Amino acid sequence: MQPTFKPGEIALCSGIYQVRHAQHRLEHSVTILKDDQFPVCRKCGNLVTFRLERMVSENRAVHGSFRVVLEEYSIWKEKGGGSPPVAA
Repeated sequence: MQPTFKPGEIALCSGIYQVRHAQHRLEHSVTILKDDQFPVCRKCGNLVTFRLERMVSENRAVHGSFRVVLEEYSIWKEKGGGSPPVAA
């Protein structure tokens, strides 16, 4: 069984990680790159864990200058809002 990681820990390898939340959302997968921090969840905070599903090479995870970054939207959290606004 693969080890689990918590928000704030550093990814040891680039890969597809299974994400488990504290009751508010079903499991899903995300891509995390080597040396990136595992993010907190906007709803359950640190009550989220990550487990490596499979490793990927960084050149397959990053295409040109395009890169998806997961981050906490603390500005909305501070203002008591839910999710960030969606672009129309």
